[in-house]
Amino acid sequence: MLKPCPRCGSDNISVTHHLYESQSLYGAQFPKHEVVLLVMIHCKDCGAAITKNNTEEAYKAWNDLER
Repeated sequence: MLKPCPRCGSDNISVTHHLYESQSLYGAQFPKHEVVLLVMIHCKDCGAAITKNNTEEAYKAWNDLER
């Protein structure tokens, strides 16, 4: 369960999931391709937002923000 927005106190919060793909090179012979699922929690009223690597981290970070 998410707490209200730490900035404005609103309960108008969205949780979205985004696939992020990156390709970085570790030398010409070792290309590394990564796909990461990012979770964003966003207040639709004031715009406060956080993004983390998984749902558990995102919820914990949002709920731990100072109010």
